[in-house]
Amino acid sequence: MLFLSGGGRRPAAANVPWNAACRPPCMKRLVLRWLSGAAAGVAATAAMSLLMLGAKKLGALGEPPPRRIVRRLLGPRAPRGASLDVAALAAHVAFGAGMGALFATLPPRARSQGGGLLFGAGVWAVNYAGVLPKAGLMPPAGRDRVGRPSSMIAAHLVYGAALAASHRRLWTEADALRGKVVLVAGGTRGLGRCLARALLEAGAKVAICGRSPQSLEQTRDFLRPFGAPVLADICDLRQPEQARLFVQRVESELGPIHVVIANAATIEVAPIESLTPEDFQSAMKEIFGSAVNVTLAALPAMQARGEGTVAVISSVGGRLGVPHLAPYSAAKFAQVGFAEALQAEVSKDGLRVVTVAPGLMRTGSHLHATYKGDAERELAWFGASAVAPLLSIDADVAARKIVRAIAHGDRFLTFTPAARVGIWLHDHAPELWSLLFSTIGRVLPSAPSRRSPSRSLEGGVIFANSGSWFLDRLRRWTAPLAAAHGQ
Repeated sequence: MLFLSGGGRRPAAANVPWNAACRPPCMKRLVLRWLSGAAAGVAATAAMSLLMLGAKKLGALGEPPPRRIVRRLLGPRAPRGASLDVAALAAHVAFGAGMGALFATLPPRARSQGGGLLFGAGVWAVNYAGVLPKAGLMPPAGRDRVGRPSSMIAAHLVYGAALAASHRRLWTEADALRGKVVLVAGGTRGLGRCLARALLEAGAKVAICGRSPQSLEQTRDFLRPFGAPVLADICDLRQPEQARLFVQRVESELGPIHVVIANAATIEVAPIESLTPEDFQSAMKEIFGSAVNVTLAALPAMQARGEGTVAVISSVGGRLGVPHLAPYSAAKFAQVGFAEALQAEVSKDGLRVVTVAPGLMRTGSHLHATYKGDAERELAWFGASAVAPLLSIDADVAARKIVRAIAHGDRFLTFTPAARVGIWLHDHAPELWSLLFSTIGRVLPSAPSRRSPSRSLEGGVIFANSGSWFLDRLRRWTAPLAAAHGQ
């Protein structure tokens, strides 16, 4: 086992006061929170102003309070007509942005939904029961119902609730995962390594495992600048006993496990004629078996505590069958079924299960995938698809999406437009989906011999021995990407 401590910055402890002195990363987070608060305030107040202007045009409202305030403040210099409406909108939005930034500086508990309602009520009280009356700017009570101070409180409560909702969505992961123990199965390369980095940046304590000592060493060097203790262990999650021992080591070294991310997977690309029953059994053991073993090992302690999250990283291939990826799709389908059944059973214990079905991700995984049949042509189409900008997503972006979904307790997550469209077609237009994927299957490479299953070749080996101009360009193009993700 390796207990790896990064040499860079460390995340703030969970009990550090909210207004304590910040290091630069903390100040950056605070500035981002200010900006997000201001943006939420702009959106909420702009909507409120436009609604009031619309009500005025329809005759349901006299003069909106922001317009009246601007007119009285500027006096003879106040613009008229539409110019006054624009000035009132700008002033109202600027005020809302300032209040949104102020709300962003409050401690985490004060940014809850209840805190947002209290904040909105406070803004209303200061304006309509304090500042505005004393300045002689409060709208007359008898002019119209909407303009009355007592009725404007509803709009301010909605404003406060909108601020709280935006902050809960944008910043939950920073508060929910800080100091938590997260086990990332298959965290030594690709998406798993990106997840480990994103979790460290969110302040979590991360444990990773893998079967290759070299990959663990490389991951240690990669994660060191991002701080926080990282526990890394050589473990074969295909073996239930090794999964159980790894979970025990994580709990003894880092504490109770709060999140388990079942991410380990392998990919085999081949036409059905080149596959054997052993290929399917191997995929089930590598993908489905690993997820089940690590989940069942960590589950009893989570159930006993009444808290925890299991995130199963499946694939779009687990929602729709992909040609030339039959073993992979079968195992990923099994993962989705396992995750959905698990959610139905453990929700009563206070646990959450997040099912993730991402599309293609730019991780360089085509180098470690194995290929059968016409291996060079299989690598050509799969490798090109896996890095195509319109079909795939950056792995770091994908990791941040997954971390947010875990923090927010989302039940299901999928991303990339191609994956969403494919799943929608599969669920709502199955005949069209079948026609589309059958057409794709017709143009993919055929097996050299329909009766003779071929041996598997790893992508890196094919690149090294191929004389193909296209594969050489693909290798040169994807080499930096693969190196950046530990492939």
